[in-house]
Amino acid sequence: MMNNKTTHVQESIRMFIGVEVPDDVREKIQESLNGYTRFTKSLVPEENWHVTVLFMGEVFDYKQCLEALSAVMAQAFIPTLSLTHIGKGLKPQQLWTFAQATPLFGGLQKQLIGRLNSLDIAFKGDNVGSNFVPHIKLGDLRVGSSNNLLADLPMLAVWRVEKLNIYRSELLHAGANYSIVGHINLS
Repeated sequence: MMNNKTTHVQESIRMFIGVEVPDDVREKIQESLNGYTRFTKSLVPEENWHVTVLFMGEVFDYKQCLEALSAVMAQAFIPTLSLTHIGKGLKPQQLWTFAQATPLFGGLQKQLIGRLNSLDIAFKGDNVGSNFVPHIKLGDLRVGSSNNLLADLPMLAVWRVEKLNIYRSELLHAGANYSIVGHINLS
C-alpha cells in the first residue's frame, strides 16, 4: 500500500529590500560613469541598479513572508534619497554611487526591522545602523595602483521614495541577478 501523504517543502530564496533608481537619475549616473570606464573591470547591468535598504538573506517560505511584508508602511513624511558622489566603494575594488543616509531614511530602515521582527523573520544584521552606507554598486574596478588615486566625482540627484521593492537575489556564475518579487508602498 502506498503512502499518499505529501511532505511540505519550504522553498527559500535570497531576498533584500531596496529602492529603485528612477530613469532620470539613471541617465545622470550613466553620463558620469563614462569617466570611469577605463578603471572598471566589469559594470553592473543598469537594470540591477538599486539602493539596498535591508538585506534579509535566505528566507524560507517566502511566499507567506511576501504577503505579510507587502503591507503599506505609513509615513509622517515621505523620505527622499540623495546621491552625493561616485567613487571607490567601501568594499575592495568596487565603484559606488554614494547616497546620503538621512534621518527619515534611517527611520524607514528601523521601521522595516520592526516589521521583520514582528513577523518573526530572521535577517542578516550587517547592513544596519552605523555600519549602513546606502549606495548603488556600479561595477568592479581593475586591480592596479591607478585605482588608489581614483578621484570622486560629484553626483547630485534627489528623489522621493514612495515605495520599496522586495527583490530576489540569485547568485549566478556570470554575476548576481535581481528580480522584483513584491512592493511595499509608503503613505
